[in-house]
Amino acid sequence: MARRSAVLFSILLTPPAWAGRPASPAKHPNVILISIDTLRPDHVGCYGYGRPTTPNLDALARDAVLFENAISAAPWTLPSHTSMFTSLYPNRHGLVQHPKRFFFWKNIRIAADIWRSEGWPGLVSRFLKEPRVQPHKMAGRVVTLAEALRAEGYRTAAFVAADTLDGSYGFSRGFEVYDGRPFRPAPQQNALALQWLRRARSGPFFLFLHYYDAHGNFGRDVWRGLRMGEYPVYDAPEPFRKMFDDGRRGRFDGRIKSLLEIHRSGRFMPEDLRTLNALYDSGIRYTDHHLGEFLADLKRMGLYKDSIILLTSDHGENLADQGEILHHTGLRNTLLHVVSMFKPAGNAPRPRRVSSLVRTIDYMPTLLEAVGAAPALELRRQMQGRSLLGPLRSGRFPDLAAYSEVDIPGFAVPPAKSIQDSQGWKLLYHPAGQNSELYDLREDPLEKHDQAERHPDLAGRLLEELLRRSGVMGSHEPPPNIVLLSIDNLRADHLGCYGYSRQTSPKFDALAGEAELFERHISPSSWTLPTHMSLFTSMYPSYHGLTLVPDPRSMRRWTGALADEAAALWLRVRGRPVRYAPAFQTGRLRPGIELLPVALKAAGYHTGAFVSANFLSRRNGFARGFDRFVHNAEGTPAGGQNEAALAWLAEQRGAPFFLFLHYYDLHHTLKTPGAAAKKLYPYDCPGPSQKAFLPNPPPDFDARFRGMSPSRMRSIPPHERPWIIGLYDGCVRRVDSDLGHFLDGLKSLGLYDQTLMIVTSDHGEEFWEHGSWGHGNGLFQELIHTPLLIKEPRQRGGLRVRRFSSGVDLAPTILETAGIVPSRQFQAQMQGSSLQPLAEGLPGGPVFSEQDQNSVTRAAVSPDGWKLISGLDTGRKMLFELDQDPREQHDLSAARPAKAADLEELLYRTYSAPLEH
Repeated sequence: MARRSAVLFSILLTPPAWAGRPASPAKHPNVILISIDTLRPDHVGCYGYGRPTTPNLDALARDAVLFENAISAAPWTLPSHTSMFTSLYPNRHGLVQHPKRFFFWKNIRIAADIWRSEGWPGLVSRFLKEPRVQPHKMAGRVVTLAEALRAEGYRTAAFVAADTLDGSYGFSRGFEVYDGRPFRPAPQQNALALQWLRRARSGPFFLFLHYYDAHGNFGRDVWRGLRMGEYPVYDAPEPFRKMFDDGRRGRFDGRIKSLLEIHRSGRFMPEDLRTLNALYDSGIRYTDHHLGEFLADLKRMGLYKDSIILLTSDHGENLADQGEILHHTGLRNTLLHVVSMFKPAGNAPRPRRVSSLVRTIDYMPTLLEAVGAAPALELRRQMQGRSLLGPLRSGRFPDLAAYSEVDIPGFAVPPAKSIQDSQGWKLLYHPAGQNSELYDLREDPLEKHDQAERHPDLAGRLLEELLRRSGVMGSHEPPPNIVLLSIDNLRADHLGCYGYSRQTSPKFDALAGEAELFERHISPSSWTLPTHMSLFTSMYPSYHGLTLVPDPRSMRRWTGALADEAAALWLRVRGRPVRYAPAFQTGRLRPGIELLPVALKAAGYHTGAFVSANFLSRRNGFARGFDRFVHNAEGTPAGGQNEAALAWLAEQRGAPFFLFLHYYDLHHTLKTPGAAAKKLYPYDCPGPSQKAFLPNPPPDFDARFRGMSPSRMRSIPPHERPWIIGLYDGCVRRVDSDLGHFLDGLKSLGLYDQTLMIVTSDHGEEFWEHGSWGHGNGLFQELIHTPLLIKEPRQRGGLRVRRFSSGVDLAPTILETAGIVPSRQFQAQMQGSSLQPLAEGLPGGPVFSEQDQNSVTRAAVSPDGWKLISGLDTGRKMLFELDQDPREQHDLSAARPAKAADLEELLYRTYSAPLEH
């Protein structure tokens, strides 16, 4: 899923639920999804099987990523495939029952009862018009993978060989061609698929190819089978049928009748098991042979290399190795563990095996990301799976849990549910008896030794998670509480978790160990007011309007004809003629803009804000949407902010809450002692840490540095500057302690684990790296590189995200995490994107920043780390390669004019794009 294609163009349209950016077919790879029904991984060569059952599948695995521990959502064909195609568990997509033919005899009995009591009129009205037993249909609101890809410009076709995948159940949604015939053998499937590919080869195309030959053929002759059970169970043709037959047969002669009789006897002899496995393997070998022919035809057509191929099975098979036969009958891993491999388009990757837990519900988001689709929020909310591409890139797989279920009303199978975690524990739950079994799959892969009594706490935790996913306690977790904490004026590189050598931030660093840390977070501006409104609106300052207003007539030429355009932009953004505004006279929030607290309140959140900066005022619009808005005096210490915020949190009951908490301690403080003029108190944080980092301060330190005039601030000699930095670091340490106290308060209220915690800053601080002290007067990294931590509810493991992020991304991230669909207005105004995909390893897009206190300056940072700072009024441009020059000491604009021009054009397009409301 692409994070941004162009920051502003993506907000101009409101697409359908499954669509993202407009389709660009030429750039989309082809997608082929191959499902081999009823294929157990432990009967496949690349999964360690000793027999040569799958030479062609093994060859494909050498070009692909092989997932060793993939788990299906269900142990039979229909719900399992539907979960792959919707990224939903069966209880959400609705296809949980068998098709009507399996209920034929039960319906006949119902009809007979009605006939005897009510005659023909009753039979017509009560049975023929409203059958008593029928399969569920897919929920109407569900979007399928085929629909999503078709919206991206794909041609779509499916060739299926099971009547359980009949298109009338909703499985055919999104397919232009949906061709299904029960038990159609593999060579006929290939012929139909290749015939369609010859017409669709110009692409992009999505092909679903389904092989049913390894499935037990209980239905090829349905009537005979129902009467006598005489048909073969695994019916591969010659020469495959006897390929693994050693001639030592027992009682099992290959017929379903024989198999059921042996099963009822309670014991399979070794010879019976050998015959059963040999016949099953012959079906696999037959399927593999025709898979190889299909892949060879793809190569001859020139389609293999440039196509994504995802090959999987839908479920496994019981082969009496645990006393059970066939499938549908339970949730042992012999049924849930499936084959899964992913071959990307282009050059084959280095062969790779992934042992981490993955789910078949992860296929849909993985394929959508792989083709560059950007699903809208509605579809992202639908999908219960997660893309596997980010973890594959980073090598860090999240701690996932795989939920599975079987519940077939009218079929002689008791309902069951299971969940297994990434540590190898599996809970099997039987709703009818309200009992659970717990297995350690690492030590007990055949699930023979129940550990529930030995580990009751673990069993309880897994049961709670299982019930939540199964819909008993809600299929989704309850909305999280949300805390957004902004520490004003905090540089990222003065924190230990960002590499600082001084011990300034032990509490912050500890939180980072449980959170996602964004290493390259860029603020939308370098001073307080515009950045905070960008956090709340997902808009850059020029668009929300809370910024200084320069005179466009004073702008010099930017690049030729762009001068008039730049001037017109400012007139258009303001919406009225403008005059030069003195410093610290701000603009106004543009009418019609919606703020994050408004969206959260509309979704049922209690909202509270505790701020201590004059800029964050009601007049400037910051109180909008807050039930409780407390604007304390500027300079109110963080401890006081904590006390008020925690008291408010203690009052919240029922609904989730959104708290915005603002610390201003790190900011310069202007005080007026008595009748004297205002004096500057830099980093005024009284306490034991205030001078903890001062290198040999002079005896008259307080007299010289506490209450200095603003003019002295501009003339600090070089030998005194380390003392200023030491004061700053001491204040960071004090604020860090206050952060720790706030987190302790959350824990004492029992809210910490249920809360989405975001800690960030609005801007940094310059310490003469580029000739000055302070902020708001430039866009160098010391001013706009700020910290960002995001800790999701119950998150315990830390993650570092290297890609660039922006403050305009926080509101979309909060809304997505809370499962809130924003209003049309908010969707239209958003210039950021959720950071959830970025944290999963997706590539990022460009980020931007701006300031106009002393000059009109814009900055663009490309995903590959190039940064352009452009002065619209001065005409000066500076280009830096941040990976090689993080302190921005070497201007490369003259050496790399093409790169500078590309970024300048990106800036121009971004800041001249109108917003639609």
